[in-house]
Amino acid sequence: MKEEERVVRVAGTHSGLSVPTYGGGPPLLLAASMQRAAEGLRERFPWVQCWWGPYTRRWWAYVPGVGLGRLVEAGGPEQLAEEILRAMGRPWR
Repeated sequence: MKEEERVVRVAGTHSGLSVPTYGGGPPLLLAASMQRAAEGLRERFPWVQCWWGPYTRRWWAYVPGVGLGRLVEAGGPEQLAEEILRAMGRPWR
């Protein structure tokens, strides 16, 4: 049985957020939680673009810097914050 998905808008993004229902569970609660996490990342790192990738099911961030900057990804918002900090402290190779 394939999981049903719904697409919701997340503030600050240009695309919808694909949220699995997990057998009829409350997708809006999950979407609200993810939206709060994205807003928290944007408050902590206002110069960084952060988003949830509905196809990769990973958190992503573009960290501006020398040259083109860096694109980082992680499995959750806390891990993404760590990757952002790591990208800010390391020169691009």
